[in-house]
Amino acid sequence: MTAAEILRQLEPLGPKPPRKALRAAVAQKDAIIPELIAALDRVTAQAGELLKIDGYMLPIYALCLLAEFRDPRAFEPIRRFFSLPGEQALDLTGDLIAGTAAPNPPRLR
Repeated sequence: MTAAEILRQLEPLGPKPPRKALRAAVAQKDAIIPELIAALDRVTAQAGELLKIDGYMLPIYALCLLAEFRDPRAFEPIRRFFSLPGEQALDLTGDLIAGTAAPNPPRLR
């Protein structure tokens, strides 16, 4: 699965998490990190438009994967995303932020 295919599968809300795409992202960590960062930058730049799409999941999956990978290149794009005006970042991530306080969050690997 290519990086573009992985990102496409991470966009829509589906009945089940896109496990195949998530596993492929983890397997292709070095190749997918720059793509996830670029995707998060696009989401940040187009937040107003993307808020109109019900069930748009890419920001959530991108943030989770980048957090899993702990790549320092992701810090600035994540900071920019969470610096969006008003509640845009929270509206794009839903309950993700509230759920990050779990003492032992599940790992993607």
